Amino acid sequence: MIWCATPLRLEPIAIGALMALFFDRIPKFETRTRVIMLGTGVMIPIIFSSLAIFTSSWVDAIKFPCVALGCCMILMAVIGAEFKILRLPMLVYFGKISYGLYVFHLLAIGFSPRLAIPGLPLGKSIAAFLLTVALAALSYRILERPFLLLKDRFAHIQSRPA
Repeated sequence: MIWCATPLRLEPIAIGALMALFFDRIPKFETRTRVIMLGTGVMIPIIFSSLAIFTSSWVDAIKFPCVALGCCMILMAVIGAEFKILRLPMLVYFGKISYGLYVFHLLAIGFSPRLAIPGLPLGKSIAAFLLTVALAALSYRILERPFLLLKDRFAHIQSRPA
């Protein structure tokens, strides 16, 4: 219930709403501040997912808002930044297929034990990642891209008085 119930998972929506409310323009941070926010934002999910004391389902009620806050820090660190790494073609492509990555990751995690190479360290994680990317890429190519190409046909054009 903690994982799926909407009333218990509103923190990412609330954080996004607060960001929209307080940052009516793209925030301007110094490079040092951005690096600190990025590092902290990345470390929060790593810490919560790696420490065994954070495995209780009741702790999830604290863990998920903290991870959402970490994601907010990552977003604020990169928005408006001129990090060259963000222009890497692979990362740009992951941005294009990001909805599919979100949609298919649980399915891929479920199938990963069957696809993992026995004895390979992190075999399940690698299999889940590769399957997620493959499904997301396929979904983008077959479903999303054709609809995106139709977008211009249905654009609303303001008419002017004659």
